[in-house]
Amino acid sequence: MGRTKRYLRESNTGFWSYRRVVPKHLHEILRKREWKKAFKTKDRTTAFKLHAEYNQEVENEIVIAEERLAKAKSASQASSPLNEKLYIERSRKWMDVYKRLHSQKRLPHQAPKLDVTATEDEQCRWAADMSLYAEEILKSDNIEDHWTDFDKLYAELKHPKFKEYVNHREYIRYIDQEHDLLSFEDQRDDSNEIVMTRNILNGDYTPPDPTLETLLEFYLERKRQNFRNGERSVQQQRNLETNVTRYIKLAASAHPDGMLTNLSELDQEEIGKKFEQRYERIDTRRRNLTDLRAAVNAWNSSKTNYAIPNVFHELIEKLPNDDYQRKTRSVWTPNQWKYFWDSIQTEKNPEIKIVGMLLAYAGKP
Repeated sequence: MGRTKRYLRESNTGFWSYRRVVPKHLHEILRKREWKKAFKTKDRTTAFKLHAEYNQEVENEIVIAEERLAKAKSASQASSPLNEKLYIERSRKWMDVYKRLHSQKRLPHQAPKLDVTATEDEQCRWAADMSLYAEEILKSDNIEDHWTDFDKLYAELKHPKFKEYVNHREYIRYIDQEHDLLSFEDQRDDSNEIVMTRNILNGDYTPPDPTLETLLEFYLERKRQNFRNGERSVQQQRNLETNVTRYIKLAASAHPDGMLTNLSELDQEEIGKKFEQRYERIDTRRRNLTDLRAAVNAWNSSKTNYAIPNVFHELIEKLPNDDYQRKTRSVWTPNQWKYFWDSIQTEKNPEIKIVGMLLAYAGKP
């Protein structure tokens, strides 16, 4: 096996691949020792093109990793004895807490809530339940001899989803109580699990690494704001949320961590395979990937500190320009149209005749 270009290798059987060692100081951040990718081609020109594209992805990944490492070193200098290793350990512990809360559906964005498509009746029932619950909690917290019968309160709630909201909210209140029982020193310890949990539940945190789930929630919230500004109808908003969610979950299925996959670790090749398996038509693939490309573009323009390579753009660029499965509709000539029109005039079935006239009017066979 010989090397003809940096990180590009040709096997004894003529196939080309990419192999590059991860810099030692980035092992802990990236959690791997090397980058490997088989280009599955014997064509030299194709291999060089694929090499250039993938090598750029690797370079971008290195830049992001270096930025994370710089933050670790900065934290080390600013707050002794916190050092780089402890920062990484805390980052991993944070992710463990995050994954646990996610599996329990305790995260802020997982809290039951009404979306912008809720009917007026749903909104009124939700508001009534919210008023009842909030008033009772205020009494319980501020009147010393007041006791709340939660079973009775729960039974009086009218909106099914609001009952789920109460369960979610009561868990947050429980964590707040656990936090209050900690010593002053422990409350200031960001590595304390109760402190981490409370910060995440209150939403006042910055994840060490944004994930596909982070991207989905960010993009949907941005589109909901567009909806509130009157830029699309209720049905259009529903369709957009359903479709974007479906596409991102399909991309997530290409990774072991699913929706918790870091945005900096998206596997372009595996995502491409998933979309190819699900959507046979090239035009359909291009249209669906375009929604995800727009999501990443919106993320990068708003979250410059967490900007990521747009793998969905790269996948679109690699698609053939022409969809070989596209069926081109033929156009009638005047003689064909006249023949069809005359034939339906003698049709005895009125339903068939009406359909035929509509087809003739539209000019489509």
